[in-house]
Amino acid sequence: MPRIRTESAKAAGKLIKEIQRVWNYNIEYGQPNAILSEDILDLAHDLLQARDAPGIKRLIGPRTVKQYLGSLWVESHPAVKARVEQLEQAIASESA
Repeated sequence: MPRIRTESAKAAGKLIKEIQRVWNYNIEYGQPNAILSEDILDLAHDLLQARDAPGIKRLIGPRTVKQYLGSLWVESHPAVKARVEQLEQAIASESA
């Protein structure tokens, strides 16, 4: 039987894909912030492994997903920011 993924898990997966694009670009073009992007990618994988809104909330505590990943880094990557907002919306809808 296939595993049912929550909306927050789906959103976390899309967030990971977007962060991977940033990370791959940084690696390919030798950007000095490639290591930071990899660290952010690791944090995003932790969000996915949390599996659902309650698990994510336990992981990030009182912070938002944006704060958990790093507000400045997220703000400097508009496509990632959009995915973070989608994840935060999914968490809110699952928690309602």
